[in-house]
Amino acid sequence: MRKVFFSSLLIWALGLACERGVGEAVEAGIVEVEAWLKAGEVVAVDVNVEEVREEYGVLPGAVLLGTASGYGAGLLPREKGRKLVFYCLNKRCTASHIAAKRAKGLGHKNTYIMSEGIQAWKEAGLPTAPP
Repeated sequence: MRKVFFSSLLIWALGLACERGVGEAVEAGIVEVEAWLKAGEVVAVDVNVEEVREEYGVLPGAVLLGTASGYGAGLLPREKGRKLVFYCLNKRCTASHIAAKRAKGLGHKNTYIMSEGIQAWKEAGLPTAPP
């Protein structure tokens, strides 16, 4: 009986951890990201294709990745504790999630995803830079 109880408890706890995204990048909204950028607290990482960058621009100072999963570790800051925010076009795009997961695997601890993407950023009238 005890084994069943503790096994059930362990399965529940693991499910809760997965549900909360333990080990995953954390979601950040555009207002939060704007404040971080203004304060110089974050490095924005653009995971869009060139056509999207040409149409919408990029977040000021953004690192531009050519691919979500195969980018070189040297493109990211050397300081593994530096706050990184990954973004792509909008909530339907998952490239930012893939790139952030790779960054976590490379040892970057403070990774965030702005799933609203550059589309919502631009629609909010926030500043962009040319790619």
